[in-house]
Amino acid sequence: MIKLFEGLSEIFEIDIEKVTPELSLGEVEWDSVAVISTIALVDEIYGIFLDGDVLANCKNVKEIIKVIEEILGKDVF
Repeated sequence: MIKLFEGLSEIFEIDIEKVTPELSLGEVEWDSVAVISTIALVDEIYGIFLDGDVLANCKNVKEIIKVIEEILGKDVF
């Protein structure tokens, strides 16, 4: 999970301490570039491909984690 949070902190250009499951994506620049970057990040870490439309509709980091867990079929957090 730390790799995911590290990667998201780079994508969002914020300190890693601010990346929590509760972080609202409305508080960061959650645009198409961030979505594509997150897809690449998750592929690199977990070897899975996230649907861009599903990801774009996430409201917070917890929802991103939930999408990852649903695809993997196990908890990652």
